[in-house]
Order: sequence, then C-alpha cells, then structure tokens
Amino acid sequence: MLVAAASLGLLLAAGEAIRWNAAAEVQARGRDEPGVTEAGRSGLAELDLHGQLGLSPQWPDGAATVTWSPSLLLRQAVSGAPETTGNGTRQLGRVELRARLAPTTRLISRTSVDWGLTDFSPLSGQVTPLLVGPLPARRFVRTLGVETMLDMTHAFSRRLELSVGAGA
Repeated sequence: MLVAAASLGLLLAAGEAIRWNAAAEVQARGRDEPGVTEAGRSGLAELDLHGQLGLSPQWPDGAATVTWSPSLLLRQAVSGAPETTGNGTRQLGRVELRARLAPTTRLISRTSVDWGLTDFSPLSGQVTPLLVGPLPARRFVRTLGVETMLDMTHAFSRRLELSVGAGA
C-alpha cells in the first residue's frame, strides 16, 4: 500500500512531463481438441483480446511508470462437444520507479501484480485432467502472482559499473 501511495504522489507531483501509452491487440484462431462425442474431436474458435494503458511521468532526477494490462480470452465451440469450455481473464498491474541518487548512482524499483482466471490446457497439449503431474487437475485456475525487485547501479568509470539487485 505504501508503494501505491508513493507512486500516486510521484504521479501528481510530475506536472507537465507526463506521457500516456495505450495499446490494443486482437487475435482470432481456431483449433481442434479432444471432445466427448463419438467422433472424439471438437472445433473451437477463440478470440484473444489484449489491452494496455500506461502513464509515465518524468522529472530531472527520475521517472515513474504505472501500467495496467487487461486480457480476455473468449472461447466458443464451433463443432462437436468439447469436454470443457470457459473464458479466461487476466489483469496485470506494474509500477516502476527510477531515481538518480548521485550523478553516477541510480536506483530502480519494479513491482508487478498479475491476477485472473488462467487456462492451463494449452500447456499440457491435452484437455483431459492429468492424474499425476505439475499442471493443475482443473483446466481453468484462479492465479495470483506478485513480484518486486530493487536494483542499484553505480558507475565508477565508463568501463566499470557495479549493479546490485534483489527481488522476490
């Protein structure tokens, strides 16, 4: 919560040096997979929608970037009867803070949070649940991922630079 409050404060203090970034991507595809009918195959149509909205204020000794990236996977059976169907959603939020502590020393902090309903079937290459294995028994699983990283870099000369990073 402290990181979010600090990020918001930096964004408001940035003034006129704010850049906006927006992007969208759409993919349509079809595929066959095992089904529950006697023919054994089902045809699926998928529409994969991705978006991104970012805000990047900059000031003389630093910068900040806040990004939100939603995605939506819509699935529809075209032929046959697939074993399971469902739509997948995913959200990704990122905050990156950059600061120059001294003329040759820089500090970077990155934090990302990723949550949603993830379809694990493309990873296994099969739709039927695995009895034993690293993948979950259910096809659609609620997921949450949190990452944070801190990196400090100091340049002793043009050829010698020391970088120390830590993350979780």
